[in-house]
Amino acid sequence: MNETTAATRPPEPDFATITTEELLVYRAAENRFRASEAARAFLGEPHAGAAIDWREIALPDRAVPVRVYRPAPTGGDDGAARTDLPLVVHVHGGGFVGTATQCDWTNSHLAARLPALVVSVEHRLLAPDSPLANAADDGWDVLQHVVRHAARWGVDPARVAVFGESCGALISALTAIRAREAGLRLLAQVLVNPAVDMTEAMFDHPSITRYAYHPSR
Repeated sequence: MNETTAATRPPEPDFATITTEELLVYRAAENRFRASEAARAFLGEPHAGAAIDWREIALPDRAVPVRVYRPAPTGGDDGAARTDLPLVVHVHGGGFVGTATQCDWTNSHLAARLPALVVSVEHRLLAPDSPLANAADDGWDVLQHVVRHAARWGVDPARVAVFGESCGALISALTAIRAREAGLRLLAQVLVNPAVDMTEAMFDHPSITRYAYHPSR
């Protein structure tokens, strides 16, 4: 999982008629593409000043993959040994489709230029047998785990932020709410084009009715 792969983007299916089995096949193919070198032509190349790696967080009932970005060591500075980095827990966009790898450009720049440790959650994607609550639990449980083991991760537990895009922004917002209720203080909550209306009215917003396939003006 450490390296990007070669892949061809699959044609977009008809989401109005797609079956569950077809969705899972499409999702796997699309995510292979988003993690490929070809996708970087428009997603962007990662910052050379960041080290990127996959890790797995072992929780009591499951393991959650995370993509970790940290400042790369420069000169005599052993960046991997730092214990004072701020922590950014990131959740990628895409409810049914998406992978942390698609956010390499953004997260590597955050890691290198803040600098910070960025932990991007490869959460369980939405499916008939995997509701939004599963993805929300993944975001919250990863945040708790890294803060609880801050010294092991090399972060300052007093400097923590959550960050996400689209459905990932919703998961980040739910994580922030749970952090507040648990007494865990966050310094920032960054929500990019958040999908926060999960009611039947969500499809009536102009962002979907007018701008689903075109940039807003």
